[in-house]
Amino acid sequence: MTSRHLALCAVALLFASAAHSQTPQTLSVPPDSPRWDLQGQAKATEYQGRKCLLLDGGAAILKDFEMRDGVIDVDVATPAKRGFFGFDIRLDQDGTNYDEIYLRQHESGLSDAMQYTPVLNTGRNWQIFNGPGFTGAVDIPRDVWFHLRLEVTGAQAKLYVKDMDQPALVMDDLKSGIQKGQVALYTLTGETYFSNFEVRTTPDAPWERHLPPMPPNTLTKWSISPSYDGLARNLEHPLTPAESAVIPPERCSLRWSLSTGRI
Repeated sequence: MTSRHLALCAVALLFASAAHSQTPQTLSVPPDSPRWDLQGQAKATEYQGRKCLLLDGGAAILKDFEMRDGVIDVDVATPAKRGFFGFDIRLDQDGTNYDEIYLRQHESGLSDAMQYTPVLNTGRNWQIFNGPGFTGAVDIPRDVWFHLRLEVTGAQAKLYVKDMDQPALVMDDLKSGIQKGQVALYTLTGETYFSNFEVRTTPDAPWERHLPPMPPNTLTKWSISPSYDGLARNLEHPLTPAESAVIPPERCSLRWSLSTGRI
């Protein structure tokens, strides 16, 4: 076989691999499937005549599966008066960075009954992110089955609660930056049951962040310099040449005086 033929075969294999990766895949995973990695207070059980997963401060991670874009469908029922339950998507290999979308039944009908937060290095950041694209009002049924759907498309997502025609929460800018990873059901607390789980991948959409408009003169980008011991130096004196040398010039356009509090 000539080098030209080898090159053509390599190109054909590349296109075939790319086409396969874009082929939609649908998985319906029963609650007793060995594909679930059950963590914390999580187990397969029955509730109101249905086989389901019970989570109460636990998670069910789908093994051997990663999703970039796709649709997740599941039925949910919760008798708990207080709780946090929903989806974790695009978990990285360590499970420390991902996007989390959840409902809070004790806030049913209020402006933060459902919420989205990026999880960064295991830290939930709901204190920072709120308002349109992050929180919203919805009525959460008590102790009856209802449907949840999460559509993930590039850097955006839509959460549907009961009504599959209009999204209850539209997330315009997923903040974690993770573009592909595992998916999971989870509860932070509160007895919650999950049934009829299905996930369907969709072709990758362009990754376009939709940043919200910011007021004029808002600082949206910043950097942190190396740390300096403020007690060991005179804060009225400028940095020494050695100290300044470790700060790249592009970071010197904005400086803050610890002593005067002036820019």
